[in-house]
Amino acid sequence: MRKFLSILLVASLPLLAAPSVAAQKQPADATPAAVDDDRFELYRAVVDRATAEELRQQYDHDVLTSEPLNEAAPAGKVVVDVILSGVAAQKLRAEGVKVQLRRNDKGQTVTQAANAEIAAGQTVYRSYSEPGGIEDELRRTARRHPRITKLVTIGRSLRD
Repeated sequence: MRKFLSILLVASLPLLAAPSVAAQKQPADATPAAVDDDRFELYRAVVDRATAEELRQQYDHDVLTSEPLNEAAPAGKVVVDVILSGVAAQKLRAEGVKVQLRRNDKGQTVTQAANAEIAAGQTVYRSYSEPGGIEDELRRTARRHPRITKLVTIGRSLRD
């Protein structure tokens, strides 16, 4: 389940980041370091409930979790995971919110872990028409369950 959530998170980063990135105008003389500060990453903060609600209102769908801490933690505190750019994280730090990059057991950020999986050959792409692809799977399923399945062509691509 944990791996599924991390994959879901990684897959959702571009979707969550796209509207915010499009809305931000990069300065003409932006240096690579300045651009790196605008990369989106997953951050964690331990805050009181009022601050958690402010973060939820300010960052809307970019707040991924908000859960109470265990019994040993200070009363009234919650853990908040939020997707932020480096610039937004610095702004929150300046406001007194202690946000920290989330890292896995290897010390990698979400982006670094995703890049490592991609470099290792992890992919979600599956061919439709190549041997063993999705088409073969659909045909095999239809053969195994002829009473409840029927293959139907609903259109053709321009490549056919």
